Amino acid sequence: MHSQMMPDLSFIDAFKIPNNEEEEEEEEEEEEEEDEEDEEDEEDEEDEGGEEEDEDEDEDEEEEEEEEEEEEEEEEEEEEEEEEEEEKKKKKKRRRRRRRRRRRRRRREEEEEEEEEEEEEEEEEEEEEEEEEEEEEEEEEEEEEEEEEEEEEEEEEEEEEEEEEEEEEEEEKKKKKKKKKKKKKKKKKKKKKRRRREKKKKNWGRKRKSSKEIMGMKKIPR
Repeated sequence: MHSQMMPDLSFIDAFKIPNNEEEEEEEEEEEEEEDEEDEEDEEDEEDEGGEEEDEDEDEDEEEEEEEEEEEEEEEEEEEEEEEEEEEKKKKKKRRRRRRRRRRRRRRREEEEEEEEEEEEEEEEEEEEEEEEEEEEEEEEEEEEEEEEEEEEEEEEEEEEEEEEEEEEEEEEKKKKKKKKKKKKKKKKKKKKKRRRREKKKKNWGRKRKSSKEIMGMKKIPR
């Protein structure tokens, strides 16, 4: 700083003629002082520059750390959001599966109630065994159709259910199969009985009518 403000007059001193030794000594001392001040100024400037560089480096490091922290926070937030989305999707799937199971269960219960009502309404009578081959063919076709329906339902259930529910599903399927088999057997039995009863009534009506016509009797009301 001092060296900049004070002009360098050393080249003028070279042309001066010294008056005496004291003046020369004073001039030398002044020059030495100026040199020392110049050195001190240079050292101060270097120290200030070094401190500024250190401060700049510290600030850069702090900014980098802050940016890294912000990036980490953003990544954590994104991960949390993704986890929440995943959880929502899982809950949605579970709700859908529950609704489907409830609908299926209601349908099965309604079918069972209808079958029980039919069983209560129908009379249990002995019937003649006729047209067994046709009935057996029809039963086989019905069994095949029912088996296809069961297989389709089982495939849908397997696709919809998660791995954690597979064991429970298998047990539920076994129960369903048993119930359906029982229903089929009951339906077949009812069908057989109904056909036999109808055929028996028809044959009995024909015999009765012919016998009355032969004997010339009036029709007796039942």
